[in-house]
Amino acid sequence: MKVNYDFLYPGEKIVMEGPANKQQILGVNKGGHLILTDRRIVFLAHALNLGSKFDEILFSTVALSGNTFNIFCPTPNMIKVVTRDGKKHQFVVSGKQKGQWTEKISEAIKLYKAQ
Repeated sequence: MKVNYDFLYPGEKIVMEGPANKQQILGVNKGGHLILTDRRIVFLAHALNLGSKFDEILFSTVALSGNTFNIFCPTPNMIKVVTRDGKKHQFVVSGKQKGQWTEKISEAIKLYKAQ
């Protein structure tokens, strides 16, 4: 997927990025590209997916993040981010990168909140 980075804020830096699926209602996945910056998590959906093509989770709204499992989509490669309003975002990432994603997300959020 060719990514256009025009959504980045001035001075915003990319920490990690890669292909991912965003979990939708009842286990339906939306394919796209997950981007972790020093300020937020961005999911850019492929053009053929239904619904939103751009989703973002600002670090200022994150309550917790980590590994997760979904009964409708049983995969060991799923990570979650929960916002303070209770909204749960789930992403399926490459199995080899799951640990790296969870670690980098936690680190980026801690650094952001320490500012």
